[in-house]
Amino acid sequence: EISDLNSNFKKKNYFDLTTSDDLIFKNDKYFLTKDLIINKNTFFPKKNSLVISEGVKISFNKKSMFVSNGSIFFEGNIDNPIIIEGNKLGSIIFNSNYYKIKGTNVQNLSTPFFDDRILHGGINIINSNIEISNLNIKDSASEDAINIISSNSIINNLSILNAFSDGVDIDFGKIKFNEIYCSDIKNDCFDVSGSKVEGTYLEANNVNDKGISFGENSMGHIDFVNLKKNRLAIAVKDGSELSINESELEENEFDVSVFKKKMEFGNAKLTMHKSNKSKDLNILIGFNNDFIFNKYKKINKVDNEYIYNLFY
Repeated sequence: EISDLNSNFKKKNYFDLTTSDDLIFKNDKYFLTKDLIINKNTFFPKKNSLVISEGVKISFNKKSMFVSNGSIFFEGNIDNPIIIEGNKLGSIIFNSNYYKIKGTNVQNLSTPFFDDRILHGGINIINSNIEISNLNIKDSASEDAINIISSNSIINNLSILNAFSDGVDIDFGKIKFNEIYCSDIKNDCFDVSGSKVEGTYLEANNVNDKGISFGENSMGHIDFVNLKKNRLAIAVKDGSELSINESELEENEFDVSVFKKKMEFGNAKLTMHKSNKSKDLNILIGFNNDFIFNKYKKINKVDNEYIYNLFY
């Protein structure tokens, strides 16, 4: 976990963005109203606020990180979005503050390269309150397109297209979302660990691993899921409980699996109410785990280790 890094930045030759001529300071806030090129490790310090105007383009031209302990507001919109171009060189870390990302298109971010910390996301949000609206992430070159850690999140319309590994990774926080969409994801679309989730709509297409991966004592409910052409549409495991009101499941190799992966956790439970599929779901339910679906009165369960070996 990252704490307050401000004291370390100058020692490590990070560039303090508040000293840049590209920013305007007005009414106790900084404003970025023109394009910005990042070619060195850059930080925005705590106890400061930055507003990024619609239409601004931020480009990483050398391998570098942008790290913020200060609050940032991305004020883009659908007609004139903010553009962040990583060129497979840049990554973003937002830490211990309030952040708002609105009307922003992100492309080609990579994994951070801290010597003494491990982070996996092109965008990393840690110990923060985050609001996301109309964020599009494309061509992620990192392990997670966006990784939200120990944070409270509100998401309205997040899209992940063509990710090298995971799409959305939520670790040990609370998330409330309206719409999340994934397509062409090499690993998982929506990977949740130790978190509380309340969602309205989630869609995952062409995911090489799991559309939804719900683990490590996660608890949640999603109103509607639309899961097509994924290896495993829904995985609930390791003490987690998920309820889904309505599901559209098509052309998945496996539709549902509920099992125990890690011995230190308890058993898992998935409850589904309505689905376009009735008795022809392709399911794998581990011993002592529960799948509640009114079309299935009796379920033949299998060994948890068998499921583990199949997907890991």
